[in-house]
Amino acid sequence: VELRLSSAYAYGERSPGGSVVRIALNEIYQTKTLKLTDGVSFTKKMIKEGEGRCTPKDGSMVALSLESVAIGSNALHNFTPKVLEYRVGNGDVCDALELVASEMKKLEGAIVTAPASLLREQLDLPKDASTVEVKLRLDDFSYVPDILDMQADEKVQFALMRKEAGNGLFKHLRFKKALQLYQRAIDVVEDLHSFKEVNREKAKELKRLCQMNKASCHLRLEEFRAALSACEAVLREHGEDTKTLYRRAQAHFGLGQLGSCTSDCRRVLELDPKSRDAHALFKQAVEQKKQDDKLSAGLFSNMCKALGKGPIPEPPKEDEEEPELPD
Repeated sequence: VELRLSSAYAYGERSPGGSVVRIALNEIYQTKTLKLTDGVSFTKKMIKEGEGRCTPKDGSMVALSLESVAIGSNALHNFTPKVLEYRVGNGDVCDALELVASEMKKLEGAIVTAPASLLREQLDLPKDASTVEVKLRLDDFSYVPDILDMQADEKVQFALMRKEAGNGLFKHLRFKKALQLYQRAIDVVEDLHSFKEVNREKAKELKRLCQMNKASCHLRLEEFRAALSACEAVLREHGEDTKTLYRRAQAHFGLGQLGSCTSDCRRVLELDPKSRDAHALFKQAVEQKKQDDKLSAGLFSNMCKALGKGPIPEPPKEDEEEPELPD
């Protein structure tokens, strides 16, 4: 773009004929703040626009190029450019890279500025690094259809894939991430009436297993009310599932609901008398109940003793009210 300026707007008497200003737009940056969790966020600056409108979804295979890494104004000396190939949602890369890739289009280039703690293990950053800049490019990704566009067989297979990925995360103690995948699997097969009989039974079983696994995750995270809710979702249709009954007993114990805990343990032992876990939890709940009762009795005794000391104060006098006249 050229702007022709009169002398009054440029150099004045030094350029009486005016001046020409040439303006060139070299790059456009689009900056976006991405929220990872409450209180944890980072920025993504798009430096090269990608193709099309689609972005990777949960379950997409992704090829993400890490081109350079800098700490402050200094390049990370031991970094070698690499391509990460992974499936979105499986937890194979750090959560920050998964999130930023899910916001990118094919061949889009971006610079991520984030707290070093979010990328330290992935990039082997120094312990004293506080902020890191990563230049990356989304080379390619596979298409995953929306749930509504999937056939029944595809839904069952996709839900099974998410469940198995969740199991892998559970084994590595990544319970929050596993919860996301179990819930994703449940969402895919939620509408059981849309399946024909064969796939309906498969979907129903997948849903049951994922709810049970959700309960286990919540118990590990000490989210006992959420664990209770997941157990109830299973027991509404499978009332004699001993594993779920036991997990509900654990949730009751965590909430201090010892009566409900022992009740569930008794039911488990009726169905499976050899259950060592139920025996142990029942014993633990009974002992805890005795300790709680002993503590309550001690508190009550101390209160009674306190009431027996000193004169009992007169109750405050209240103004006498006139009796109401009958209608």
